[in-house]
Amino acid sequence: EGVYEFIDKVLHCWPAGAQHAYCCMLSNPQNLNIGSLLDSPRQSPFAAALNSAKYMLVVPNKASSIYTRIWCIYEAYLAYSWGKFIYTAWCPIHDMQLRMLVMALIDTVCLLLGVLKANLFAFLLEPNIFLCVLFCCIAGALLPSLLVSNPFLQGVFHHVGGAIFSALAGISFEIAIEDTLREGIFEVVPPLAWVSLFLSTGIAMCALEADRLWAAQAREEAACLSAGYTGKVSDAKAAQLRDRECILSEIAASGKVNEVEHAVSVLISAGMSTPTLRAAAALGANVQNAGKWSLGMVVWVLIIWIEHPAIHAYYDSSCGGIFRVVPYIKVAQGLAWVAFVICAGQDKKGFAANAGGKLAVAPYLALWTAWAGGVAAS
Repeated sequence: EGVYEFIDKVLHCWPAGAQHAYCCMLSNPQNLNIGSLLDSPRQSPFAAALNSAKYMLVVPNKASSIYTRIWCIYEAYLAYSWGKFIYTAWCPIHDMQLRMLVMALIDTVCLLLGVLKANLFAFLLEPNIFLCVLFCCIAGALLPSLLVSNPFLQGVFHHVGGAIFSALAGISFEIAIEDTLREGIFEVVPPLAWVSLFLSTGIAMCALEADRLWAAQAREEAACLSAGYTGKVSDAKAAQLRDRECILSEIAASGKVNEVEHAVSVLISAGMSTPTLRAAAALGANVQNAGKWSLGMVVWVLIIWIEHPAIHAYYDSSCGGIFRVVPYIKVAQGLAWVAFVICAGQDKKGFAANAGGKLAVAPYLALWTAWAGGVAAS
């Protein structure tokens, strides 16, 4: 495996709080006769190091899956047996910052155009038309980016959505400055509040684009781990036949062949393999990319569960009577969710983000659409 590729991935995915690392290819005298060190696999130097470690970092390479090699299978077996957290290392996206900067510049230009050329979009300012445009933008920018599987089309939707929301933020800012509209939806939610919401949704589209780039990188690393790997422990090879026979015998004697294969399968699918993820997968849960959480979904949940109800609470523009506390309850609910995500283990953050999206973003947008339609009709 390439040393530069190896170093890039290890440094980029270094576990938080870790102070030291053990690497076999750098620790064992590879050019000498090390047979005596490996006579008993469980007593080998790497087994002793793994036993005292909290994490095991799996470093894929582009040549072939490391799990075509028996010693890597044995590492997975020991890590599973000892309940270790197994992470997949992946290299940084070197042009990530440039891509996000370009998207931010496009959104900024659209924001300025919205402010400077708001008069060209005067027909959009009629409250009922504004509502229709608003929800068409949300449906056209958010839903396709979540439902479309083609990465290129996802990127197009993210860029177009970010540009539209930024332009709407600029138009809303111009409306707020002129302070001429105080009817319909603008009576309930003032234009200045729309500026905040549209800027946040533009940021959410940028976050979804970052998720798309990270997902592409994760698929590449999963492909590296899968290349040549049959999913069977018995198919793994070794330079020394004796090593292969000894390791296969130990794994077979433990009765954990299927468990080890399952642990590797979860690692390839989720990007990490932990006792929690392995248990979830065994119960039939979809753990695809569960080791990585969606930044875009987190931003959308913050908008729906915190920013939007906070605006209603500030302007006292939500339900009357005893239901006036509803926005405050929503904000408290959102803050509780944020605390849970922060405190949750790395292998639970992905589930928390997805659950927030399903419980907050989709149903609340549907309810909000019905509410806003009632405001427009009245």
